[in-house]
Amino acid sequence: MAPNAALLSTELDRKILACLALDGRASWSQISAALGIAESTVSRHFQRLEEQGYIHITGMLDPQRCGLGNSFWIFLRALPGKAAVLARELANHPETRLVVRLSGRYDVLTEVVVPDREELVTFLDSPPLRGQISEASSIVVMRNFKAGWEWASDLLTPRELHLMRPLRRLPEEARGTVDLDQLDLELLTILALDGRATNVSLATRANVDETTVSRRVNRLRRLGAVVFSPQLDPRSLGFGVEAFVRLSVSPAEISGAARTLAGLHAVRYVSVTTGDADLLCEIVVTSIDEYYNFITSTLSGIPGVQSSTSSLSLQTLKRASRSWLKESATTDNLRKDMK
Repeated sequence: MAPNAALLSTELDRKILACLALDGRASWSQISAALGIAESTVSRHFQRLEEQGYIHITGMLDPQRCGLGNSFWIFLRALPGKAAVLARELANHPETRLVVRLSGRYDVLTEVVVPDREELVTFLDSPPLRGQISEASSIVVMRNFKAGWEWASDLLTPRELHLMRPLRRLPEEARGTVDLDQLDLELLTILALDGRATNVSLATRANVDETTVSRRVNRLRRLGAVVFSPQLDPRSLGFGVEAFVRLSVSPAEISGAARTLAGLHAVRYVSVTTGDADLLCEIVVTSIDEYYNFITSTLSGIPGVQSSTSSLSLQTLKRASRSWLKESATTDNLRKDMK
């Protein structure tokens, strides 16, 4: 089910989603303490919000940390009238993790994780792309600095934010490839589908005790092997603008610029890449005016940034390997492009 884009009408609903955006596996007791409400109220509201399509929590792996391959972000320019069909077919492709319709030069952005360049070539020659694109530009992630949702923290008071403090991860310099055994892989497979699966449920399905599950999951999170990603439409929380920005940065300043961007609430994702961009970041803000200020003031003030190219997100069809397409749904944009 596609995330509900309608603005939530109650402040409590927005605050609960904001808490889960900061930590998708936060306990009901932690959220209730932060917001000053009963645990049963938090649980009841979450169940309703999930049923209505406002949120779903998934466990998203960092492919490099887990030794699964490299993440490639591919910007695609479709042939006239093919953008909607291309995006839909990519969203249904099992190898894509992200599919977004864009404004600007490129029509569609997709992310795939492949073990080597040969697999990437195979993907680029596959039916979803063959005969439907006029141009493709791919960049490979060398190091991920952030995949987070701090932008939602603006909906919380300083006290609420303090009580929702996220699990601390190791700094970039101390993190390498994580050794995964069969139990780790089994837990991650379950959590990829349901990021809020309880330790009791995980222990039962993996045939181990709850203490082992808790220790393993916390270790994987601390090492950055998995991020519990809340699948929600930022518009439901009043954040109406999403954009992807490719940055050219002087070599000596790349790591510093990435760390600076990672520390900004408006930045949901930032990675150091190779290709036609040095850094790729995703921005979430409330309005075009706020985005204008981010581009002209915030970015321009980061040492080493030489130029930027941005594309607004028009429609998200898939994120974290979870398709947001409804079985029979077609949007106005889809209908227009298919005429």
